[in-house]
Order: sequence, then structure tokens, then C-alpha cells
Amino acid sequence: MWCNLRAHPSCTRLDRVLVNHLWEDAFPLCSLKARPRICSDHSPLIFDGGEPHTSYHHFEFENWWLLCEGFREVVFEAWWLPTPFSKGAKKVAFKLKWVKQVLKRWSRDQRSNRHNSKSEIEGALRDLEVKEESSVLSEEDRIRRANLKTSWFRWLRM
Repeated sequence: MWCNLRAHPSCTRLDRVLVNHLWEDAFPLCSLKARPRICSDHSPLIFDGGEPHTSYHHFEFENWWLLCEGFREVVFEAWWLPTPFSKGAKKVAFKLKWVKQVLKRWSRDQRSNRHNSKSEIEGALRDLEVKEESSVLSEEDRIRRANLKTSWFRWLRM
């Protein structure tokens, strides 16, 4: 869907996908979804090949953690828990391993909250797009769309 994002918009469907029965038989798990227009006047199309995603279970520090409320406290509390070792490299290794475990659990919760926030923003933008396809958006709706896009970009930077 393309829309010129004006007070009285012109909207039209420009993007198309062609699929036949041979494609569907060969790739039964494929799907295509239209995402909300956020950065452009076009709705991006997201293709999912249906293959399971491989995930790696190694630890990676995420920069966005530094922007989350409570991150420093989580690290501080995990680091200063008593250990079975009194000093030396074993004590440091134990503390690092423990902090890693705590951060993995904490990050899983934070990621879920971030995903929910992103989904809410995109859902509200999608609702406004659907409304815009059938009628002219009010000034209040256009302001709401601008605020939602600002929130989405803020989420993206985090």
C-alpha cells in the first residue's frame, strides 16, 4: 500500500506478489506480511521462508541494556553475592558466570517487554493505516500517528 501521507491522502496498492500452486506445494510454510508505514510512504513486505531460525546460546552484551532502568542494580546485586571461593581467579570466574546467568534471565524479560511495546506501537500504526484507507484521518489521528512514529524510532534507538 502506498499513501502520500497528506491531510487528504491518495492511497493505492502498488506492491504485488505472484504465487502459483507449484510454489505453494514446494514452500508450504512461507508467508508474507505487510508492516506498518513508518519510515516511508510504502508498506514494507516481510517474507518468511518458513524455515526454523537457528539460535545461538552464547552470551552477548547488548548495548541497549545500558538504557534500561534497573540494569546497573541487577549487575551490582549479582556481582556482590557471596561466592564459595575466597579469592583469586576462581572467585572472579564464578562471579562472571553468575552475572552472565542473571543477565540472560533479566534480558529475556526485558526483550519480551520491548517486543510487546514495539508490537503495540506497530498495531496502533496499522489501525491508523486501515482507517486512512477508508476515510480521511482527523488532525488528532495525524498527530497520534506522528507521536507513534516518534515512539517507534525511540524504541529503535534503544
